[in-house]
Amino acid sequence: MNDASNLPVQLNRSELDRIIRRAAELQFQESAGDDAGTLSEDEILKIGKEVGLEASHVRRALGELRAEALVPQLPPDVGPLKRLVGPGRVRAERVVPGDVDEVEELIVSWLSGVESLDAVRRRAGVSLWEPAEGVVAQIRRGLKWGGQRYELAEAKQVEVSVQSLEDGFSLVTITVDLRNVRIEQGGGAIFGFTLGGAGAAVGLSLAFLTPAAAIAGGIVGASLGGAGGMAIGRSTYQQKSERVRLAAEGLLDRLERGELVKPTKRRI
Repeated sequence: MNDASNLPVQLNRSELDRIIRRAAELQFQESAGDDAGTLSEDEILKIGKEVGLEASHVRRALGELRAEALVPQLPPDVGPLKRLVGPGRVRAERVVPGDVDEVEELIVSWLSGVESLDAVRRRAGVSLWEPAEGVVAQIRRGLKWGGQRYELAEAKQVEVSVQSLEDGFSLVTITVDLRNVRIEQGGGAIFGFTLGGAGAAVGLSLAFLTPAAAIAGGIVGASLGGAGGMAIGRSTYQQKSERVRLAAEGLLDRLERGELVKPTKRRI
């Protein structure tokens, strides 16, 4: 009978992550002293070295963890539309090369010059954007000028957070508020189909039945119409929110690959 401990082990990435996490838990359990259950940065670097991780990668992971703690939490999203249609905000985040000032300058230039957004508030590490106003901006978005889809400009607001990491890296978080789109597409579909279903049912009932039956038919029609509207509104909104999320991810892709350059503002 073979000893399982002597068998060669081949692990995939997920299994390796589980083993490292479990080994760290065992390390915590065996810790002694006043700082039991906690590890200093030097101890984390030592453990990383023991499992074959480069110190630079461990330091970067530590920096990402610290930066993520500074990213504001999503505000509460309550109400029937969240349950019926979906969350009103989407978020994308990525670690990108570059110092905070450099990354912020690229993002500001891109959002204002390409995405048709105006900054309504800027403070250290955080900026808040809304769709640019004016006839020219509306024409650009309506014509999809230059092949740009302007997905981000359809949102109510776009919040960008840039936090500094070590060794010339920054953590960028883009939060897009789509509650306006959720009301228009999700809420509009539910309301419209509910009224349509009720009206159609009442009309048919009055043509063949009594007024009392028409009222009952209207209730049933409204329920059926509302259910259909909810399904259509949810599907439409989820498709839209996914396109917006991909637009935010695309911006982060350009930053990560160093493809984002300061654009010149387009004019028509």
